[in-house]
Amino acid sequence: MFQNNMKNLYITISVILLTLILSGCGVKTDPGFVLDQMEISMSTIEQMEFSGEFSLTGDTNQVILEDLSDLTVRLDSKIDLADFENLKYLINFLVDGAGADGVTRLGAEVRSFADYNYFRVTDISMPLNLPFSLTTDDNWYKVKKSVSNGNNVLGVDPGLFTNKEFNQIRQLFRDSKFFVPYKILPDATVNSMRSYHIIATIDQEVLDRFIYQLDIIADGKLGIDKSFISQLLSSYQYNLWITREEYKLTKLMVNGSYVDRDNNDIGFEAEVNLTHFDIPMDITRPSNVQDFSLDHLFGLPLGSL
Repeated sequence: MFQNNMKNLYITISVILLTLILSGCGVKTDPGFVLDQMEISMSTIEQMEFSGEFSLTGDTNQVILEDLSDLTVRLDSKIDLADFENLKYLINFLVDGAGADGVTRLGAEVRSFADYNYFRVTDISMPLNLPFSLTTDDNWYKVKKSVSNGNNVLGVDPGLFTNKEFNQIRQLFRDSKFFVPYKILPDATVNSMRSYHIIATIDQEVLDRFIYQLDIIADGKLGIDKSFISQLLSSYQYNLWITREEYKLTKLMVNGSYVDRDNNDIGFEAEVNLTHFDIPMDITRPSNVQDFSLDHLFGLPLGSL
């Protein structure tokens, strides 16, 4: 009887241990493997939704929002990368800023297609002492894309990549191992998905090589300050949440400070959430669209500016 009881006990313990092993419990996670698999998995994505919030503290010195010392940007977006030459995306954004003259707010929705950008202003508030006023009528406007944008910021079409070039970039991203694990934290449920939580840094040599090769693929058309971008991105620790099932990056958080090209100290916080991977996106052209002219937005005649 005693031997039978012991035998049953051993069987029970074995079943429990096997169940734990198969379910992943009790097995130490290799953060380097998870990060590598995440980059491979993300390199294949064709559709996704993302939302984010970005906060800047300091003199942001942006063209449109110049002289704002504090800036918060909230956005929700859908993007379809399946055919990069016919790239489609939708962005809803809201920008809040504080400056010496008061509070500025700008909200808009943008839908972008291969030939046109469509947009509508959904929210706007400017300091009262500006020499002009801005209005929103919630109407849709369109701006034809052009490779040479001049002052037509809303209609710029970089035309950087063909599908062949974009696939080369996908492969380049897949083969790069940007992230170096720093610390692994307990798993968490993020965006309804059970996820690894890893703090990581970026390998600057890998990033430099990626940017150099990316510029070759783009044949110099990117026009970015490669050394500034490399130094900026590699200076922080990144909190990454990576789904356990498919190794998709579902959330990223980073904060810190940097010195911009004008020697301004800028503090920042960023959070990005990514969901609905490879689910067909419903991005359609709006109806009842007007051709865009600045006098649709400015409350005074342009001649008075």
